[in-house]
Formats: sequence, C-alpha cells, structure tokens
Amino acid sequence: TPFCYRRIEKARKATVALLTYIESHENFNLQCITYSGGKGFHLIFRDKDRTLFAIPDPKEREEAVKQSRKSLLKRVIEAGHPVDTTVTADIRRIIRLPGTLHGRTKWRCTRISREQLFRPLKYWIGDVDRGKMAKKMPSLFVLYGMNSSTK
Repeated sequence: TPFCYRRIEKARKATVALLTYIESHENFNLQCITYSGGKGFHLIFRDKDRTLFAIPDPKEREEAVKQSRKSLLKRVIEAGHPVDTTVTADIRRIIRLPGTLHGRTKWRCTRISREQLFRPLKYWIGDVDRGKMAKKMPSLFVLYGMNSSTK
C-alpha cells in the first residue's frame, strides 16, 4: 500500500539523506520541510545565486531555471537519491501548500522541523492534523507482520 507507515518512514529516511547531500553539495538555503499528507516529503530551497532569476526576458528566465533544475535533478539521481522526477523538474508544477488537505488521504500537508525529520516517524506522526474523513494509516504491527501475541 502506498500510504502506510513503512513506506512513509522509508521516504523520511531518503529525505534525510537527500537533505544532507544537498546541504553539502549545492548552494541553497533550506526554506521549509513539509510532510505532504500522502506518501512523502517536500524540501523547499532558495538558490543563493539569484543570477538566473535576474534575466529580464520571462521566456529566457524560465528556460534557464528549467535547465538549472534539470541539471540539479540529474546530479541528485546520479548520487543515488530517489526523487519524484516529475515534480522536481517541472517549474510550473504546484506543490502541496502547508495547511491543505491531501486529496486521497485527507491528511494535512504539515510543516515539520529539521529535528522532526531526523527523528523516526513514530515520534511525531500522531501530531499531524487530519481532515474529518482522513484515511487511517496501517499500524506498525500489521506492517511488520506481528500479531497480537508478539506485541
């Protein structure tokens, strides 16, 4: 199941590795970390080098930024980080805004701290707000094949 504790914990660990990689290899400032309310996390950065954003012609600026993102995506993938290539490379793609409900799970997209990201999901996922019709996340015991006698 895509929306389950095990998969989200795996995504959290991959996000920690990606954040560590970007901070040591790229020239960005971390702006925000969010749990999407679904299967993953978003790392939102600001490029310290604003040169591309100063290009006066909007079409040229958009193309330059697009190429820069594709180059970043290539480096990240070559370094072995699993990312959603569709979202990362598309400069017109709208990310889920903090506070909005995920369409399928009805869990709220939530800003999380760096400290939360670096802690196992079990310590903070219970604090994530959900809509009235929120989907339940399968429990740890079901995911790890434990039954009531092994709890």
